[in-house]
Amino acid sequence: MLETTLELSGGVYGIVIVGEDCIPFTRLPSATDFNDLHCWSCPVDTTTSVDFTFCAVQDLLVVVAYSPDPRIHADDIHLRSLTTNEIHADAAQPILKTVDKDCEIVQSTNQWNAPRNSLYLLSWIMFHTQGQSWA
Repeated sequence: MLETTLELSGGVYGIVIVGEDCIPFTRLPSATDFNDLHCWSCPVDTTTSVDFTFCAVQDLLVVVAYSPDPRIHADDIHLRSLTTNEIHADAAQPILKTVDKDCEIVQSTNQWNAPRNSLYLLSWIMFHTQGQSWA
């Protein structure tokens, strides 16, 4: 379950408030247009969601939610548009399934243990997809 969590990235502020079934976002005003404050929200099921992050440059909202069947995989990673909450246009799949919850993840020559470590998964996705098309 998502607890009160906030993110600030690329001039956009997002916050999860316990008990709310959405993530409200605010595009902060720029130095040249300080009167322009744009707000919107993306509905999420906060009872099954465990983490979120976003990249304003890619119009990407990533929400990690518990798997409907935890015997198969630990979590689902939802790839959504930050501005419309629709499936992200560059996502080859709208929902990615995480590895088995007890599995080790190996990338290049480094090895990480990542049982249910959604922050690691979110960081890896954001770093490895920056400026890339996912199709």
